[in-house]
Amino acid sequence: MIDGTWAFVYAGDSGMGIGCLVIKDGKLRGTDAGGVKYSGSIAEHPSNGELSIELTMNVPAGTWLVGGAGALDMPHTRNYSFTLPPRFGELAPVDLPVFPGKTIAMFKLVSDEFARFADGFEVRLKSS
Repeated sequence: MIDGTWAFVYAGDSGMGIGCLVIKDGKLRGTDAGGVKYSGSIAEHPSNGELSIELTMNVPAGTWLVGGAGALDMPHTRNYSFTLPPRFGELAPVDLPVFPGKTIAMFKLVSDEFARFADGFEVRLKSS
């Protein structure tokens, strides 16, 4: 089963980021440090464990995507359908087919105490 709270890190041609997903009963929701909200459905293939994902990304205005898509002046939505390895390839880099450019991610099942991050969080840089 893949139900639970998943933390992820990702990188692409234009940068890197972190995020959190909650998966329950074939539905997913989450967010990343850039404020992108994720929703959709996920199905685990019974024979090989591969994950079929239908993903909607709600991208806030002014957000650059790590794959190289420049920021738009208005919020927009991106929809994707793709397959990932069993358990997201847990702790192994996987290519995410989100365009343009190339994006790689790593996922880890974490304690459900982190589920609140799927609703949004902020990362602040500390200056010395």
